[in-house]
Amino acid sequence: MALRDIALAYYDAVDAGDNKRLLAMFHPDVVYRRGGYPAIKGSEALRDFYENVRIIEHGKHHIDTIVCDHGEVAVRGRFTGTARDGRALSIGWADFMTFDRGLIRERVTYFFAPGV
Repeated sequence: MALRDIALAYYDAVDAGDNKRLLAMFHPDVVYRRGGYPAIKGSEALRDFYENVRIIEHGKHHIDTIVCDHGEVAVRGRFTGTARDGRALSIGWADFMTFDRGLIRERVTYFFAPGV
C-alpha cells in the first residue's frame, strides 16, 4: 500500500473509532509528539493515549493537503467533533509522519491554536 493511502486510512480508522485498525498501522517502537503531551513512545503508550488520554470523543478529520516524499507524509487539515466533556471542537492541524517498512514510525502533530 502506498504511504499516502496508509496515512488516509489512518484518519478513516481514527474517525471510525477503530483503535485496533489504527494501532496496527504504527511501528512497535513508534514515537508520537503532540502539543501539550509528553512524547508517546511505543505501542502500549500509544494504545493508552487513544483509549484513555485523548480528549476527543468523536469527530471527523477533513484533509486539505497531503504531500508524500522520500518515505515521509505531511498532511494538513481541520478537525470537527466533540470532546469527552461535551465541548464542540473545531481546529486546524498539521501532521508529519515518517514510515518504516510501511508502518508509521514517527508522527508529529501541530494544532493551529493560540498559545505562543
